[in-house]
Amino acid sequence: RGADLRYATLTRPRLCGVDLREASLTHLRCGEKTHFQGHTYPVRTVAVTSDGKHIISGSVDKTIKVWSLDTGKLERTLRGHTFPLNAVAVTSDGKRIVSGSD
Repeated sequence: RGADLRYATLTRPRLCGVDLREASLTHLRCGEKTHFQGHTYPVRTVAVTSDGKHIISGSVDKTIKVWSLDTGKLERTLRGHTFPLNAVAVTSDGKRIVSGSD
């Protein structure tokens, strides 16, 4: 079962409150919200790119989604996993996404 991340704090201190099935992300510094909607099942894992421009999410729906942090727009959906995702990570140069599933 996927975690409900609505009340989770991400590793970047300015971000909190993420459930990317249909969610708002609050920028703690300015109080503005960015809305994310797209996954059909719970999100299990989230990563933020080192430049702070994108969020990468992995879901029980077996997809990885790339979101613009500023606009909340879904930029890309990656498919190929046959099982729900457990982990996503981004390389430090932001050029590759690494993912894992059962």
